[in-house]
Amino acid sequence: MHLFFENLVPNMVKHWIGEFKGLDEGKGAYKISKEEWIAIGTLPDIAQDCGLYKAEAYSFWIQYLAPILLKGRLMQKYYNHAVELREIILLCLQFKISRAEIDELQQMINNWVLKYKAYYYQYRASRLPTCPLTIHALLHIPYYIQQTGPLWALWAFVMERF
Repeated sequence: MHLFFENLVPNMVKHWIGEFKGLDEGKGAYKISKEEWIAIGTLPDIAQDCGLYKAEAYSFWIQYLAPILLKGRLMQKYYNHAVELREIILLCLQFKISRAEIDELQQMINNWVLKYKAYYYQYRASRLPTCPLTIHALLHIPYYIQQTGPLWALWAFVMERF
């Protein structure tokens, strides 16, 4: 849970608001203006009040709000990339997951990470901070699901929530 909702999703939001580790967009064009965030930021405002968001709120935001709120605000390739992350998360959150779905998940994650590196890292040494360990950790999720079962059975959500 923390990999997605306490690390990856908040980091993606920081990219989109232009506050990821002091880096600009490089050759990319993925920053959403402050005015746009005023229009879409509620529950509390994810761009202004990141500290108030916990895993559950980030989970809800990326699954249900982001596809609507980011459409037309991010360039299409960045929007598609965000939606691909959502699809990865939805597959990981399934109650049951088959071997074929685990293989599909591996392919989806591999493709997502390659695009992430192209879009955000841009293969420039000065942008290396865009590649935290959490990006690499994504690549191991299908293996762990295969070895230990669905992620919902392993996450400490119940302990964090109640």
